[in-house]
Amino acid sequence: MTVNCSLGHPKRNGQFLQAFYPAAMDLSVLLAVAIALAILFWWRQRQRGGRIRGKVPTFAGRVGGPVQSGTRRLLLRLVGGNRGTAERLLSQVRQRYPGKPEQWYWEKAIYDIQRDRRS
Repeated sequence: MTVNCSLGHPKRNGQFLQAFYPAAMDLSVLLAVAIALAILFWWRQRQRGGRIRGKVPTFAGRVGGPVQSGTRRLLLRLVGGNRGTAERLLSQVRQRYPGKPEQWYWEKAIYDIQRDRRS
């Protein structure tokens, strides 16, 4: 009685690698594509000057004391993210009520927007 051992152990004769290689290749290509897409998304956001979650604009050039970040976010949200509109509203409030703290101006602009939307 003879036993054909030509097949032998799959790891010894390379059958394992032949069977596994296409699946490993597909997985590595998929991983490479996913990484490339993530890098492309990050780069495009950076080129546009887009904000990543949690980052709040500082409205550079304004002096008059600190303003709470939640107040900044709320005003920006109320004006649809339009920084120019927010600056215009703040400058109008500053001209009308000089000598107040900066936080007060921001809160007054928010109050005025909300009041106007209610009526």
